[in-house]
Amino acid sequence: MRVTDRGVVTGEPRRFRVGGGVLPWQPVTAWAGPWPTDEGWWSGGTGIAARFQVVGADGRAWLLLRAPEGWSLEAGYD
Repeated sequence: MRVTDRGVVTGEPRRFRVGGGVLPWQPVTAWAGPWPTDEGWWSGGTGIAARFQVVGADGRAWLLLRAPEGWSLEAGYD
């Protein structure tokens, strides 16, 4: 899945994993977003990025970032 220049997703998030790939993939039970941002345009930053909030099967919520270089985890919520 990716986010277009207009902030539209090309699919729905279905799974994710945390812990640098150490933990198993977890299905997404709910999600919100994307919230597109222009990361660091004033300083030659990475460019267009988008944040998503996802809820995993364990009930925890996570804030994910989709940037040009790939996906990363920004925060977890109990």
